[in-house]
Amino acid sequence: MSHLLQQDASIEYLNNGGSIIRFVITEDDSAHSHLVSTLRKTKTENQYAFFSVPAHSCEINRPDRVLNQLASSWNTESYAIAVIKKVWKQLHYNASESILLTDASRESGQDPDPLFSKFNRTLRDLLGRNHHNQDSQINSVRFNRDFVNGAINSMISLIEGDDSEIKKFESWLRGERLTAAERRSIGIMWPIKRDNATSILRSMTAFSSLAGWGGSILHLDIRCVTDPIRYDNIKAPNAYSKPKRIALYQWLREIIDQTQHFSNCLIVVEVGPTFTDQSQFGIGVGIYDALKNRITDDVRLDENDISNPSAVIVPISGELYV
Repeated sequence: MSHLLQQDASIEYLNNGGSIIRFVITEDDSAHSHLVSTLRKTKTENQYAFFSVPAHSCEINRPDRVLNQLASSWNTESYAIAVIKKVWKQLHYNASESILLTDASRESGQDPDPLFSKFNRTLRDLLGRNHHNQDSQINSVRFNRDFVNGAINSMISLIEGDDSEIKKFESWLRGERLTAAERRSIGIMWPIKRDNATSILRSMTAFSSLAGWGGSILHLDIRCVTDPIRYDNIKAPNAYSKPKRIALYQWLREIIDQTQHFSNCLIVVEVGPTFTDQSQFGIGVGIYDALKNRITDDVRLDENDISNPSAVIVPISGELYV
């Protein structure tokens, strides 16, 4: 794994705003442990946020459930406060003691109303909602509209001393029950479903960068689908039907197609060796042509040629490349 993050300048590319997807084949439990260790080391060394879905922790073929799982350990309020402090810093107010508008107004000697207008405009620029601004236009691709509306309204409430809206926003991300009226009170029109989950996941990684992380690592462990009985650390594998596998591969194809719209993100999909099976009657990538065709060159790669630093598929063992 380390050869991908050093020899081809992947870290530099990520730090400059780019995103990369890799399918990593782990042969056994030892290789899995080394991969996770390497990712966590990369996270620490580069100050990245780390999003990980362990094998069999949720219905991995359901992107909405994966997102809810990731959001369950995402401290939404702390990320929001970090972004608020970033906005205040741009407005020349040190919010180390307080993020409240009243305190910012008093410390800066500015009236609350015009100061609020400056805060609102700067925040919308960061989150891609002022389309006259070039940076804002770039960010508008990275952020889902419902996510941005919820984040903006929640942060505005926080600087006014109200944390009830950020709790609604967090509940929405975690898939907890909200009424339509509760969603709309913070500008969110739709619950999280399969068709909007990827763009919201993309928004979470971009928001993490705004909150001060150098980038993000997104680790999706799908070994319970590709090789459900190969690994000791997958305790109780589900029986994934062919339609569920195809649904998962369809989502992975969607992520590949949207990789350029992620921000500073290394996407690692951990698979077992069966993933590269090209048979249309098997359980590997061969059952879904749209994904297979996007990684065909690497699927056909000679098994002994594992040194290509730009390969999409990376086979590793417990001893190699860590």
